[in-house]
Parts: sequence; structure tokens; C-alpha cells
Amino acid sequence: MAVRKTSPYKYSVFIVLGFCVFLILLAFSSILFPPTSVPSSSVNNLPPGEASSSTVLTATILPADAANTIMSAQSTPNQNSHHLESLNPTTIVRGEAFVVTGRLVDNSTGEGIPGEPIKIFWEHFTWAEYETDRTNLENNYLIGQGTTNSNGDFTITCVDNDHSKSAGQQTVYSVFPGDPLLGPIEDNRQFTTDTIECYAYGIMLMQVNQTIVRRNNGFTADAALFFDNSTLSNPQPITAAEGTNITFSWLGNVTEVSISGLIAHTTFIVPGTTSLGSHILIASYNLTTLGLPYVVGTITSASQLSSPAADWCNTSQSIEVFSGAGITFSIDNPLPPAPFLYPSVLRGITSISLSGQITDTNGNPFGFPVNLNVLADSSTTVHSFASAADGNFSTTFILNNSLTVGDHPLSVDVAPGQGITASVEYHNITIYGNSTVATPLVNGSLVTSSTVLAMPGENISITGTIRDSFSNVGIENISVSAQWEDFGIPVSAITSSSGSYNLLLQIPETVNPALKNGTVYLTTGTTRYYTASNTSFLVNVFTSVQIRVWLNRTEIIDGSRVSTLAGNIIYNYTNFTFHTAITDNFGRGVGGRAIVIQIGGFITYNETLNSAGNLTLPSAGFLRFPANNYTITITFNDDPSSIFTFQMEVSAPAATPPSSTTPPSSTQPNGGLNLSDKLAIGILVSTVSLIVLISVIYAFGRFRKAKKTLAVGELGEGLDLSTVMKMLDEAAKAKDYRRAVILCYRAFELLCIQDLFISEATKLSPRELARIVNSTNRVPVRDITMLVMRYEEARFSDHKITKNNFHLCKQALENVQLALKKKDN
Repeated sequence: MAVRKTSPYKYSVFIVLGFCVFLILLAFSSILFPPTSVPSSSVNNLPPGEASSSTVLTATILPADAANTIMSAQSTPNQNSHHLESLNPTTIVRGEAFVVTGRLVDNSTGEGIPGEPIKIFWEHFTWAEYETDRTNLENNYLIGQGTTNSNGDFTITCVDNDHSKSAGQQTVYSVFPGDPLLGPIEDNRQFTTDTIECYAYGIMLMQVNQTIVRRNNGFTADAALFFDNSTLSNPQPITAAEGTNITFSWLGNVTEVSISGLIAHTTFIVPGTTSLGSHILIASYNLTTLGLPYVVGTITSASQLSSPAADWCNTSQSIEVFSGAGITFSIDNPLPPAPFLYPSVLRGITSISLSGQITDTNGNPFGFPVNLNVLADSSTTVHSFASAADGNFSTTFILNNSLTVGDHPLSVDVAPGQGITASVEYHNITIYGNSTVATPLVNGSLVTSSTVLAMPGENISITGTIRDSFSNVGIENISVSAQWEDFGIPVSAITSSSGSYNLLLQIPETVNPALKNGTVYLTTGTTRYYTASNTSFLVNVFTSVQIRVWLNRTEIIDGSRVSTLAGNIIYNYTNFTFHTAITDNFGRGVGGRAIVIQIGGFITYNETLNSAGNLTLPSAGFLRFPANNYTITITFNDDPSSIFTFQMEVSAPAATPPSSTTPPSSTQPNGGLNLSDKLAIGILVSTVSLIVLISVIYAFGRFRKAKKTLAVGELGEGLDLSTVMKMLDEAAKAKDYRRAVILCYRAFELLCIQDLFISEATKLSPRELARIVNSTNRVPVRDITMLVMRYEEARFSDHKITKNNFHLCKQALENVQLALKKKDN
């Protein structure tokens, strides 16, 4: 049937007739019922209908100071804008923090979009890699992320923590990944770019074979140049320095030593006239001789680029010249993994072997054993032993102290109480640690104390802490990833300062429903000082649930009508206890899930099942109901949604006969109606009057709006899917495209009920239904958006609905049907 446009004159007839009927009924009631004192009653207002949602958003990222000019940007989103003012500072040295500020806006309105993620990438970003290899892209190039505030603004601090990013003129990408609730992601995802200058550090490293030396003796020194992004597994020497000179300064003398094989090696002698005490050996190199752009010396901020320190790499080593007793030693095991690196030690595991000698003032042995201590950081005793009588010693030990990871100096000193004071030297070690993944919480419950249940396509929240296995201290800035079996899409995060992390992992929709469980693997990355670790836990997978219900001790059948319990009639205000148990398709209790219990459409309980999947309501006391017929619905809202419904009839006890022998009379002595009859008729008349009044108001409102209207039957409400589809075809043949579009959406609602088990689909607003359907990941977002947009336009606007509008909507409906059939197969 075609769309009908109602004449304003027809509405005026309704108004006049309705008003006349109202006056007649009002006059009749005043004659029939003389004024009397009747208690007033109250009527609860129904909730107002939900307003239509706004149009689809197209987003643009702007610099923070561009808010006043946003209204000029009403066209296609700018994906390559250049806003230097959104970065502060615009020049940094590698590892220095900078701030990205901006605003995410709706192009059509200029309003900020709140609560959306923004990610900052360094040097490289493509949508193709973001879609196909996001983990690798973020591991290599992500330097910061945040969320827009209530005005759509964002302020994100970014830093290259491991100095691994490229130096020079670099591009910084501010990326909005898109939001399917704003429309098709391809239409609203967005990025802008800015440029920043980044300088790399040149670092001088130096080693000496002794740190304490007697007069007239010598020591050796080695020095080399590296970039600041050098790591243990991937050193980055400055190869351009080969053949140039490093300048050494010792006891006032300057020596130029050529770099050969990337190392400058030389020997220094301590003259007999050298004063006792500490002397500084300095190694320097002028980086400007290399002509390398964006390479600077030992400065801490780009604000120091113009200072002389920016041109030089410098390092120093303290050498103590002594004449009394002294202890020299070397670390024999473990050996350094590479030149200029320190021996690597794993606490509680690595054996450390030291050897050396203790001598008196004349450089001779004491002639008796001397008790010695191995110290870390000059103060912490980590091992004790004794030298031989000839002053030589050799010892092996395992470091069991809870020293932090990183570089620590070791020394050997005389134990107190022997009357000997000796000069000591220092040799550094690098302490490494094993990370460990503490037992995680899944959906807020510890996995060791509860069973994890999930459905295909469901997101599970995994939280926990990565700790040092030796000291149990949380590990900061270590990556954590989670993956379902060996084929799920991995997700990753970086731990906080306390070592905590939060991951959201989706169980693949392709999980075989016959499988009872699957494994989630948690794995950490490595850092400069920590090894990787991993753990795993089982997730019970289910695809459907069974709901069982008891009233007191009587089990209720789904869809039944209950008027008795244990053979006894249910009277008003009887004490009830409500029990329910929910199990999955393998008979396992579905614990910790939310259910909704509705009684009579006006009482709602939002409850959570216990760990066994059971619930008793109320937890204390009883439920009591007045006489009436009640529909009780128990809804398990997780996908797959399951509903259990039954009718309960609560009866009033039989009335007790009156004690008077006079039969009751329905009339007054004067032949008029008694008060109860008047009251009943009055209520009836008032109800009819109220209905008429509402009808008049409604007709007047429709007259004022003069809107196009469709009859309820024409909207397909309350009809089954096959009937709606037939009506849709008829509307299309009649070129009634507005009604055809509305019927497309009605068919979509029925498909949601039939195939997605969204029982409340017809009661939800289009946008609410779109969000729920989108969360199932079973239907393309573009088709959901198309159906909602066209329905809202046809239902709530006066826009002309064209044949093309209908075909787009019909195609989206067919795509939804096809997607649901594929998932079912």
C-alpha cells in the first residue's frame, strides 16, 4: 500500500467529534454522580519515546589551536595535514619526551568527538599494515597513545624509551583508528602528520685493566665510539670514526690514539713522582670531524644543541695511585659477551669466579691468610673468603642478594677487625633477571580459583602483573602478549610502573563448537635486563546454555503456567524463594555471568550467578506478591542469549461470608445506585473520557505536524518474517519506497531475533540494536549502518525516499541474510 498523506481537515473533524463526545460524557457523569468525596488516584507517566539518533560522523584530527577554524573544514577528511604547532618541542634528542596535542572533530558539525582512542606512530604508518600486522607495526613504531576528552581534545606524551627509532627529520602520525558506531570505519578513520627533528647520541665507552696502580707500574686503556641505540644483541659502532683519533688526557699529558678495528688501545705509566690518591683518565672525541648530521655528544636535551658539549663525546675513569696495602683482582667467569660490555650475571644461577692478589705496603705478600669480602656497590657484602699466605686468592660464588637489575661495581676488600687497610679496585657486572608471569585474573577472577568460560567471538579481560622472579618486584615497560591457541589474533600491552597490564582478547569465532576448551598463551618480551617468560590457562568454551528454575522446591517448566506449588494453590502474599541454575551445552555451571529477572514487567532484578552458575532470590527472606497473573522472564544476556519464561497465577483467598442475615442489596433505599456501583461506573466513565482526551490531543498534535504517516499494519510491526518480506515486495512494486525501506529494517529486527537471539530487538532504538549486532562480529558494519541510516531517514524525516535509497537498503538486508547463513553453516 502507498504512503497516505492525511488531510488537515480530516483531523479537524476528529477534534470536533472527540471534544463533543468528551462534553457529553462529562455532563452524563455529573448528572449521574453528584459531588462526593472520593479519594484521588495517581497515574505513572510512561517513559518518553526515544529521539532519533544523529547522522553518521566523519572525523578529522586537528591541532589543538585550530578549534576556531573548524567550521571551514566541512569537506573530505584531511589525511595529510601539516601542523607543527601540535608538537612540543619540535626538536628533540633521542629518548627525550615530546607532547602531541590536537582535537578529533565531526566534519559535519564541528563538534569534538569524546572517548575515542588516538595512537602516535614514529616514522612509519599505513592502514594496510594496521589491518594485517598491527602487533608488529605497534611494536616497532608506536610511541604513545591516549583518549580524547569530553571536548574531543587529546594531549599525549610520547617518548622513544629504548632509543630504537630513526633519527633525522621524521614524520609523526596522529592516528584515529575509526569507530564502527560512527559509521563505516573506512569513512571515519583518520590520521594527520607532523614533522620533528630528532638527534642521535654518540657515546664514548672506555675500559681499563686496573683501577688501582702503584707508582712506576702501568695499566692499559681501550676506548670506542657507539651510537645510543646500541644493545647487547645489536651493538651500533660509529664506523665512520675508523682511522680518526681519540684524545686521552692523563696526569696533564694529552695523547692522540688512532682508532683501529673500531678500538683505540694504549698503555699508561704511573711515574714514581705521581702523588698518591685518585687521578682521572679522560677520553674525548670531536664528532664534528665526522660530518654526520643529527649526531650529537653527551647532552640531555635539544635545548643544549648550541652548547660546546653537543660537539663532543667524553668519558672518564678514576685511577687510584697507592703505596700501601692493595687488592687487585679480575673477573674470570663469566667473561664479557662483547668488548666494552660487562660480564652478565643472573641472580641465583650464574657462578662468578674471581682471582687476584693482596699485597702489603712494599708490594709483598703478608705471609698469612687474610679474610676478604666481595662487595657490591661498595657496601653490600655478597661473599666472604680468605686469601692464601702468599696473598693470592681465587673464589667462586653465586649472587643471591636482591640487587636490582642493571650495572653494579664489584670490589674485594679486607674484612673488618684485622688491622689492615687496603686500596681496592672495582670491576662492573651487569645483573639480569628472569621475568615471571604471575597468575592472571580473567574477567576479574583468579584463574586458579575459578573456571574461565567464554563463547566464540567473546572478549575476555586478562589482567595481572609481570614480576622479577628473584625479587618479586613488578617489571616496568615490558611487553606482554596473549594469543588463543596458535592461530588466534595476538594482542599486546606494555606494563605500567608497577608491572601491571590489561589485555582484551577475543576468542575466535572459528572455534570448533565440539571442543570443550582451549588454551590462552601469555608471553612476555625481553628488555635490556630481563628475559622472556610465559604461562597459559584453559578456557572452557560453550555455545549455548540451559536455564532451570525452581519456586521453593518445585521445578518450573519453560513456557508453563503455574497456579499451584506441591499441589497447593498459590495465594496472595505466599512466601516464595526463587532458584535458578544455568549450565552450558556440556553441563558445566556458567558462573559469574549476569542475568536479568523480570516479574510482571514492572519489577527487574539485575543479578550475577555464583561460581557454580546458581542464584537464589532473595538471598535472605522471601518474595511475596498480591493476587494477579504474572509473567516471569529470566534472560541470560550473553551471546548466545537465552530466555526462560513462565506464567504465575496468584489467587486471592475465598471471601468470608458476612455475619449479618440481611441479604446484601445493590441499591439504596431510594432506588438509586449505591456508592460502590457509582464508583465503578465513575471509574469506567473517567477511563473512557481519558482515552477520548488522549485521542484528541494526539489528533491535534498530528494536525499541527501535518506529517506523513503510515498505519501500524503497514510498518510490519507484530508480523513474522515471511509476511514482512511479502509486504516489502508489494511496497516496492507499488513504488512506495518509504514503506519498503521501513519494512527492510523490520525484517532486519526479525533476523536479529531469529538468528542472533536478540529478543529485545524490536524494543531497542536503531542505534542500540546496531551496537549490539556489531559486537557479535557476524554482520558487516557497513550493512548495519546502511539499514539504520535509511530507516531513520524514512521513518523520521520528510526527505524524499528514492528508488536508489530503497535498493541500497534492500542490498544491505540481503548482505545481512547472507552473512548470517554463512556463520550458521
